[in-house]
Amino acid sequence: MDKIPPLASPYNIGTMRQFVLIIFTIGTWAVLVPQALGQPDHRIPQGKSFSSTQVPTKAGQNQAADSDAIKGITTQLAQVQQRQTEILKAQADQANDEAKIDGKLTNYTGLLVLVGAVQALILAATIFTIIQQTLTIRNSERAWIGVRIDAVQEPTPVDLAIVITPTVKNYGKTAARIVKFCLHYVLLQSPEALDAKPDYPKERTAEASFVVPSNAPMQPMAVGIAQPDFQEVIDARKFLYVYGYIDYVILEKHRRQTRFCLMYYPKLASFGPLKPGFYVGIQAPEAYKKCT
Repeated sequence: MDKIPPLASPYNIGTMRQFVLIIFTIGTWAVLVPQALGQPDHRIPQGKSFSSTQVPTKAGQNQAADSDAIKGITTQLAQVQQRQTEILKAQADQANDEAKIDGKLTNYTGLLVLVGAVQALILAATIFTIIQQTLTIRNSERAWIGVRIDAVQEPTPVDLAIVITPTVKNYGKTAARIVKFCLHYVLLQSPEALDAKPDYPKERTAEASFVVPSNAPMQPMAVGIAQPDFQEVIDARKFLYVYGYIDYVILEKHRRQTRFCLMYYPKLASFGPLKPGFYVGIQAPEAYKKCT
């Protein structure tokens, strides 16, 4: 009986199976369970022969084992990939949710800042309005001393001087007490020649202490101008300013001051319904007319 030539050694088949398993193991980053790496090598002793029915059976068993191992590895790979996909999807969903929450928080914070700014503006406007109303009420209730000079008769040749008596009136609602006043006049060559700062001579200043009720005019001061000087004013050769100040106390606490400056307009300078007399000196600096 002739000997059957030996087939490929089972050792070579086992080596190929291990190589395949190593490739799959390196290709994945999950934990793989190599089920087929522990299979023992089946060496065919030299010099022994196998029947033709025994060799195919062993080869079929090895191929089936390899197939089962590959299927197990493939299944585990699929499970790992599915798990990894689920983890990535969960992380993406969580990131989207966090991004949405951050966006909502940002919008909410912006709205809070806007509302706070609007409330601050409303509060500031309310405080400003209250202050203005308080000042308006206080100013409307306080005393306001004003000075005017009524019509002055033109002098005659027999007059030595013209006496000018300004009228003092309290235009406020609270009585005031005058404590000091000054009345002075100056003759100039032009209306713009008035000094920038008023000069209040001591000899024209007087201490006082009398009450000025509301809407009760009085004439507590006077100044005399020589007839020749006043005639030059009437003839528009000179310009006459009468100015001064009044210091007064409100409710014995608040000291105020009214400054006044009036200019005489003769007939030559009058036009229309304007009559000769004293009017507010519009060319006079503000230092002559300020009030506190």
